[in-house]
Formats: sequence, structure tokens, C-alpha cells
Amino acid sequence: MIPFISTSAALAPVQVHKREPQPTQLSAFANTGATPWLYSALGQIRDIEENHNRLVLGIGDFRDVGETAKTTRQLLSLVDMVDLPVPLVSPVSGGAMSITWSMGAREVKFSLFPDRQALFYRYMDDEPIDDGGVVNLGDPNSARDPLKWMINPTT
Repeated sequence: MIPFISTSAALAPVQVHKREPQPTQLSAFANTGATPWLYSALGQIRDIEENHNRLVLGIGDFRDVGETAKTTRQLLSLVDMVDLPVPLVSPVSGGAMSITWSMGAREVKFSLFPDRQALFYRYMDDEPIDDGGVVNLGDPNSARDPLKWMINPTT
């Protein structure tokens, strides 16, 4: 038998802590009219994730893009530029992804890999203009600078 002890009810003061909402990575892009390219890019990433069980014989293995999709979204969160065209997001064999922005003769391609590595390449008239570079996902300018080159015809 378990003994029970009964006591009278007691009122104790309750401390209520007000929580401030935390902004999400993409909160700067809440206005769909200001950044139509972002919603298209996120939709393309989602489509790739939903169709990730693809092994295309003779072309490559397009499976397991989960970690790369997270890195791709993180890269997009660094790009707070509203005057960009809609990019093309594509799966790459081995679980990688590619984001390509084109404007006139200029093009910027980002390659993102499952190990969280991100690279960029700049093209003029479909020819590489340099050896590209590494995108530091902790530094927004490392993603913005190649895109600024693309939209500014004087550089």
C-alpha cells in the first residue's frame, strides 16, 4: 500500500517570461513582390528534394540532396538583392546542386556540395572570365559580389 499525504492548496507566484520572436534566415525577403526570384528558387529546391530518388543511367546519380539543399537555402539567405532575375536551380551528380543567374551576356554559377562547400564561377558570353572562387557562407558579401558584377555592366 502507498501512503498518500494530503495538504491544502497553496498559491505561488508565477513568473512569465516574454519571448521575442526570432527572425528566420529568409525574413528579409518576406515581401513576395520585392523578390520574386527567391520564391522561384525555393520552389525549384523543393522540387529537386521531392524527386531526389533519381538515378539517371549514363548521366549520374541525383539522389540524396538533403544536406546540399540546406546549404543552397543558406546561400540564398545571404543574397539580399532584389533586382535579380529568376535563377535556375539544378541537381548535379553526387548530391550537389547548381544555381545559375543569367543577365544578358553575363552569368554567375554557384556550385554547392554535400560537404557544405560552395563555389562561384563568372562567365561572359558563355566563357569563364576567371577561375571562380569560394563562397564563405558566413560572409554575405562573398555571395553578393559575383552577383553585383553580373548586374553592373560597368565592371
